Amino acid sequence: MKYILIPLLLFVSITESKTQVAKFEEIPNNILSHLDKMGLEEASLLNNYEQLYFNEIFRKVSGEFNFEGKKIGFLYMGTISNKKEFFTMEKSRFNQNLSPNQVTLYVFDANQKEESGGYDGVILYWSKRLLSVKEVVRKIKIKNKLAFIEFP
Repeated sequence: MKYILIPLLLFVSITESKTQVAKFEEIPNNILSHLDKMGLEEASLLNNYEQLYFNEIFRKVSGEFNFEGKKIGFLYMGTISNKKEFFTMEKSRFNQNLSPNQVTLYVFDANQKEESGGYDGVILYWSKRLLSVKEVVRKIKIKNKLAFIEFP
C-alpha cells in the first residue's frame, strides 16, 4: 500500500503546480469587473482585459511569462477552441457562483512558436488528461492551417 500512495501523492503535487487560481474570489474585483470585455471575438491576440485576467489567474505558475501582446491558442478537452468560447464558459461559471474553468498553460519556446504558426502558448481547459507539448503544438498547427482555408 505504501508504494501505491507515494506515486499518487507525487502525481497530485505535479498536477497542482500546473493549475491556476481555484476560486473567482482570488481574482481582484478590478479585473473581474471587466469580464464583459473579455472574449468578444475569436482572435488569438489578447486584449488588455484578457491579458490582465490571465496574468492574474496564472500568477503562481507562469514564472516570467507575461500575457501582454501574446498570441494564445485554446483547446477545450483537447479539441480546437478559441478565446470567445473560453470566456463564454468562464462568464457563465462566474454568474453561477462556480469555480473558474480548470486550465493548464503551455508556454512555447522559440521553435514551438515557429512550428505552431506564431503562437506564444496554449490554454488547455477541461481536459481529463495533460497533453504533451508536441501534441499541443500539432493541434494548434492544424488550427492555424484551417484558418486559411476558405469554405464555400
